[in-house]
Amino acid sequence: MIANAELQEFYKVIIRDSIIRLALLGTTGLAVVPNMTAADSPADNPGVDAINSVDHKSAGFREGKIIGAPIPMLTPTLGAGLAIVGGYIFKFDEKSESSFFGLGGFYTDNDSFGYGAAAKLNFMEDTWRIDFFAGDVRLNYDLGTGDSLIPLTQESPVARLGVQYSFAEDMYVGVRGTYMDNTLSRSSGTGILPPEVALVAHASIAIGELTFEADTLDDSNYPTSGHDVFVSVGYGDIVSGGSGSFNKAYTNMDYFMPLGKGVLATELTLCNADSGTPFFLQCSIGGTDHLRGFSATEFLGGSLASLQTEYRGMFSKRFGYAAFLGAGFLGDPLSSTVDEFNYSYGVGVRFRVSTAFKVDFSVDIARNNYHDNQVTVYLGQRF
Repeated sequence: MIANAELQEFYKVIIRDSIIRLALLGTTGLAVVPNMTAADSPADNPGVDAINSVDHKSAGFREGKIIGAPIPMLTPTLGAGLAIVGGYIFKFDEKSESSFFGLGGFYTDNDSFGYGAAAKLNFMEDTWRIDFFAGDVRLNYDLGTGDSLIPLTQESPVARLGVQYSFAEDMYVGVRGTYMDNTLSRSSGTGILPPEVALVAHASIAIGELTFEADTLDDSNYPTSGHDVFVSVGYGDIVSGGSGSFNKAYTNMDYFMPLGKGVLATELTLCNADSGTPFFLQCSIGGTDHLRGFSATEFLGGSLASLQTEYRGMFSKRFGYAAFLGAGFLGDPLSSTVDEFNYSYGVGVRFRVSTAFKVDFSVDIARNNYHDNQVTVYLGQRF
């Protein structure tokens, strides 16, 4: 639960889901574009060579590596831009996943930007996991409300701390707290803000969550088998600049299985946010469920259920592909122009910037039920 659904997805890719992927974000970006047609040899790609040199199996803080560089990005909400991430990756012990300290920032062509510091620590043979983020963002986007799009600027300093404990093999329970100081205004045009925006235009919000995760994936970056179930039940309170509280719960269930020469990946997402939830924390087609082809700030509602599937594979050591389709039901849409049932489909290409860590640079083109085509550029897999 960050400043809005698109920002939440951005931070999820960069910070939460995979520490290895987070660390590799910066290292790979510099070499991706000029080496798209390079041969399948690490020597042809300095970014890949830097990644492969990281001995992620060596335990101990002093055995870690410093890595970082820029990464191109393209999202339907914030436009095209560049992210810069750098940090230190290491392992506390041989049985724990990698840990990370890092700094990062991004800027896009619609004058959105953000920066912050992050850490994820896995220790005591992966019994404990701690993640932290603190930063500041300024986002320009179009909000779908009523029968029109409202151009908004959102400024939100954000801090978040989460702790997970492994109570059984591959199972974790945890708590997570988020605090944000939110300011909203029109980025262009005149007129009053819609009521749902005005209520939180100058609001500080605190959120507490209980989390559960069951993760049996065989690889965190390019899984071919297993499942990952993540459940969050949260309570939020507007502590200043307004009044009110809200509840929000969501579940993401990912399942992977080998099929032919590729992998069949499926994700089911369920979300429910009560009527007092600020609009930028509501359930989002394209944000909460990662469904491609949709701007995360136009398809907001009080409840969501979506299912998507993707078939992905590799042509060679470096080049791969993906074909995907998905559909979602959005209850109580914020905008009257948004259908309750939405779907999209498309294809993507992959360039493996690290054979050691199985990290791909991804370009997807998706078409939705509104006959819009959208291109997304990012690092890693969509889910």
